[in-house]
Amino acid sequence: MQQNTNAIQSSTTQAVTTISSNSLGELASNERMAEIRLKGDLGASSLSELEALQYFALNRNFWLTFQNVFFQYQIETVRPEVWENYHRIICDDFTYRPGLKNTWDVHRRILNPEFVDIVESCESF
Repeated sequence: MQQNTNAIQSSTTQAVTTISSNSLGELASNERMAEIRLKGDLGASSLSELEALQYFALNRNFWLTFQNVFFQYQIETVRPEVWENYHRIICDDFTYRPGLKNTWDVHRRILNPEFVDIVESCESF
C-alpha cells in the first residue's frame, strides 16, 4: 500500500511540476507575453484591452494551476512539502507582483472557498 501511495505522489508531483515548468517556459520564450506580464504586474492601467485580456488569462491559468496543486494536496496525492513550496510562491507573488494582487477579486469568485482562504492567509495579502 505504501509503495502505491509513493508512486501516486511521485507521479502527481511530476505532473504538477511539468505543468508549471511548461507555463514558465512558454512565458520565457514569448517576448510579447513576457512584456504583458511585466506591465500587468506593475498595474493594469498601462495595458491595452487586448493586453488586459491576455494578462487576465495568464493569471487565471496561474490560479487554476495552483488550486489544482492544493486539491492534490488535500487528497494526499502530492506531498505536503510540495504544496508548501507552491503556497510560498503564491505568498511571494503577492509581495512582488502588485498587479496580481490588484486582480485577485476577479479570480477569487471562481475558485474553491478553501483555496481562497489559504491564499488570503498569506502575510503579504
